[in-house]
Parts: sequence; structure tokens; C-alpha cells
Amino acid sequence: MGADPVAGASLAELSYPSIADLRRSPEKLAILFESADLLLSSRQPEQIVQTICERVMAFLDCQVFFNYLIEDAGRMRLNAWYGVADAIAREIEFLDFGVAVCGCAARDSERIIAEDIPNTPDERTELVKSFGIKAYACHPLMFQGRTIGTLSFGTSSRSAFRDDEVELMQAVSNLAASAMARKEADEELKKKDEQIRQAYTEVIAAVTGGKLVLMTGREIRSALGQPVTGELAISSADELARARSIISQAVRSGGWAGKQGLPRLITCFSEGITNALKHSGSGMCRLRRTETALQFCIRDSGPGINFNNLPSATLTPGFSTVGTLGMGFTIMLSQSDRVLLATRTGETYLVMEMNL
Repeated sequence: MGADPVAGASLAELSYPSIADLRRSPEKLAILFESADLLLSSRQPEQIVQTICERVMAFLDCQVFFNYLIEDAGRMRLNAWYGVADAIAREIEFLDFGVAVCGCAARDSERIIAEDIPNTPDERTELVKSFGIKAYACHPLMFQGRTIGTLSFGTSSRSAFRDDEVELMQAVSNLAASAMARKEADEELKKKDEQIRQAYTEVIAAVTGGKLVLMTGREIRSALGQPVTGELAISSADELARARSIISQAVRSGGWAGKQGLPRLITCFSEGITNALKHSGSGMCRLRRTETALQFCIRDSGPGINFNNLPSATLTPGFSTVGTLGMGFTIMLSQSDRVLLATRTGETYLVMEMNL
């Protein structure tokens, strides 16, 4: 038994089965294609490992597999497995670096292949030996020189693996590492986006004295009052004129113009929906009412406001990405008592509030 230095290389340096080898084994090729498709298209690749590894086990005549993921410095958690009872899985759920074959492979970032285990004394193989395993191969999941976990297969039917079998395990391990690392990177980007959104929220609220409030879609929907009108679809000047008329009539009927004055209310509404038409081509609008304010609600399915442009788009008079005068937000902020905004690709929700 020994460590295999190839597993310490970067993902780009790791070898995959040759095309010639794959053509000699259509089932192996099918396994790799299926693994790549499932892992790289899934938002939860750590859950897909179970399905893929069970198929690899059947193809290789293995009886166990274990997938550990690094949880914190020096310790791993069992993510997926097959071939041992649930009670045993709970006993080995957490594994420290340097413990057993998987812990050593993770610590050293090197592949370990153990052969003829019953007749080869080694404290690292005592655990898998107790499962009746005769040959065991553990691959560190590597990405850009960093170990993120391990993937191992064991067989009780023979004392060694063939080279092509180890190559298949390595290829599947590489795919799993790439998919999991991609998910990790996506989660880090989401965290950074949320940090940026929160920073913008605080800065914009401070600059506008709380008049402009950035929200998530869920937050803005929870802030909505009761509908006063039905939802109106607008994609042309004619539909915009009809919507103005319906909104005006609703405000008059409710006696809500008050100190705001109907022209100011309609000017604010018109700017909001015109902004949606410029950037999305169409939009939906509705008048709502809370206990203290009227809400002019506008929703569109356009590209949203890019985070990088958000401060300029909402606070800078004359800023525009579509060649217009860029005064929409300036007018809306000046004419409203409060503006709520939630924006992302595929949905922007704008709510202009007028105190009653």
C-alpha cells in the first residue's frame, strides 16, 4: 500500500482515461458522461455523488464507497456512503486528518491505494478491514491545489484494482471535485453580492434620509398594502394613458389626493412606469393602500439594475444607460415620501409611497 503522488497535482495536471481506452469500454464512457452531466448541472452536487458512486460501484464490483467533505481545519464529515449500516456510518461520520486511509489521503493530498489488506498490516486500513474490504482506493478531491474532501471505493471480492479501474475512480473524483468547488465559488459570490447589497442599502438610505430603501423581492412584497385597483399591463403609450385614467379615478374616488395633489401623484406614477417601459418594454402596475400611505406599485421583467450602476442610477441626476435624460429616479424621489426598490435579473419591483 502506498501514496500516489498524482493526486497531489492540480486538476489540470490530473490524467483522465484516454479516448482509446474509453472507446474500448462504452459503459465506462457512459458513466463518465452521465457523471459529468449530473454533477456539473446540479445545484447540489454533493447529493448527486450518491447516485453516481453507486453506479461506479456496480461497474467496478465494489462493495463500499465513502465520500468525505472537509468541514473545518483538520476534520471531515461523511457526505455520502454505501455498504455499511447506518449505525456504523454514524460512528464514522466525522474523521480527523491522519486517521484511517481517508484521513491520511486528505491530510497529505495524495491518492492512497491499499491492496491485499487482510495480509498487509497497516493501522490505516484497520477500519476498512473490519468491513471485509480487501482492496481500497481513496482519492483526495482536489481543486486548484486545495483539498476539499475525499472519495474512496473498496472491494471485498479481490485483492487489487486494475489500472483502468483506478483511472475511472480518479476521473469521477475529478468531476466531483470540480462540481463541488464550483458550488462553493457560487456561494461565495452570493455572499459577496449580499454584502454589497447591504452596503448599498445602508449608504443609499443614509444619503436620501431613508427615502430610498433597497429591499429583496420578499421584503418588498411583505411591505405591500391592500390592492385598490387591479393589476394593469402596460406596453404602449395608449395603455399608459388608460392606466393614468384608472389610477386618477381611484385616487379621486377614495378622496386620497389631499395635500399631495393629484398632478403630483400622477407625475410620480408616470415617471415610474415610463422608466419600466424604457428598460423592459413593458410593465405591470397597481395602486395599493396601507393605513398610512398610497403605494404606486410597478413591476417589470427586464434586466434589472446592475449592482455596479445602482448608486448612480438611483442617486445621480442625468445618469442613464439607455440614452435618455436620466431624471426618472430624481423626479420619483422628489415627488414621493418614500421609494422602495427590489431589483434583480428578470424582476424589478418599484413602490412609490405617498403619505395620506
